[in-house]
Amino acid sequence: MEDKSIVRKKSKAFASRIVKLGRYLHETQKEFILSKQVIRSGTSIGANLAEAQYAASKSDFVNKLRISLKECSETMFWLDLLEENGYLGDSEFLSLKDDCRELLKLLVSSVRTLVEKPSETRLPRRRTSRTPPSDTVPSAIPEPSPNSPPSSAPSPSNPWAFPVDPFD
Repeated sequence: MEDKSIVRKKSKAFASRIVKLGRYLHETQKEFILSKQVIRSGTSIGANLAEAQYAASKSDFVNKLRISLKECSETMFWLDLLEENGYLGDSEFLSLKDDCRELLKLLVSSVRTLVEKPSETRLPRRRTSRTPPSDTVPSAIPEPSPNSPPSSAPSPSNPWAFPVDPFD
């Protein structure tokens, strides 16, 4: 399945570049501390965007995007520090910083759109093979019929009691 989200595509490509940067810093520069930090923050951008795909609510979705935004800002800090201390050349630094800045702008724009226009913005719906079409989903939970088996409610003697069949 092809990912249509530009920000997710770019964050994944950026994460791959950051992993390669980490490998370079370990093997060539023998730098181990800053490289781990830039790998953590640089790959976390895309990981949080991937997690946002299955957010439980709109606020959860916005929160994941904000976390990605923070990780992007942190990555910018580590890149600056690596460049200032001579671990990155100008061309590598500028290229990575440009990509990071582009992600930052995309994330800021996405968060602003979601926060400023709450009634017009809806989360993308993901369809699975187990999800029935929306017109067959009941609008409310039906009341139990008088012939349905009783459920065992939690009590002091059995606080973990479940209905007769919790997966039915």
